Amino acid sequence: TSGMVQRQTLFAPISLESNRGLSNKRASVAMARTNDPNSANAQFFVNVVDNAFLDYSSDSSPGYAVFGEVVRGMEVIDARLLLRPRLLSKLIGANKVWRCTIPLVNPPPCTTNPAMTR
Repeated sequence: TSGMVQRQTLFAPISLESNRGLSNKRASVAMARTNDPNSANAQFFVNVVDNAFLDYSSDSSPGYAVFGEVVRGMEVIDARLLLRPRLLSKLIGANKVWRCTIPLVNPPPCTTNPAMTR
C-alpha cells in the first residue's frame, strides 16, 4: 500500500502467494504488505466487505494473499465498526480496508467491554 513503511520485525518476509484462487471476500484474512509484493511479514487484515480489487489479477497487479477466514466472531468486528459510523460509511462506500495492528508477540491482555456483551 502506498506510504506504508516496513518496520523492523522478528520474522523474514513471506513470498507472495496471492495467485492461489482465494478471494478477499468479507471475513477473509489476508497479509498486509508494502509496495514490494514479497514484503508481508507479521501484519494482517480482516476484510469487512468484499474487496475483489485486492485479489491477484496479474504479475503487475499481484493483490494481497488471503490465508484464512474468520469463522466465528465477525459480529465483534462489525460492532467495532458500528462505533465509528463515518469509518463504516467510508469502508462500504469506497471499498477501503480497515487497518489495525494486533501484536503477535506479547499481546496485551484482553478486556471485556460491557457494551459488546449480550
